[in-house]
Amino acid sequence: MPKFTASTFAQAQETIQPPIGLGNVPLKSATVTTPSGDEQEELLQIAAEILQDPVAMQYLCDRVYTLLQQDIQRQRERSGGYGRRW
Repeated sequence: MPKFTASTFAQAQETIQPPIGLGNVPLKSATVTTPSGDEQEELLQIAAEILQDPVAMQYLCDRVYTLLQQDIQRQRERSGGYGRRW
């Protein structure tokens, strides 16, 4: 099983994008797809690697936290302050 390196982290960071529905794309137009068998195997292998590597786990957690913060901020911007009038 290969270990995560600086180049692997850089590559992963380029491929991890916010979920569909953020920004200009409405959430209702998003479609959910299930990974194919090969993709599932690859995802399972990556997950197993991350679980064994504390640095990779911290990186993943930080990235997910950042994406969630961005999502919350965008939701606040879209709501325009609704519900704060009373």
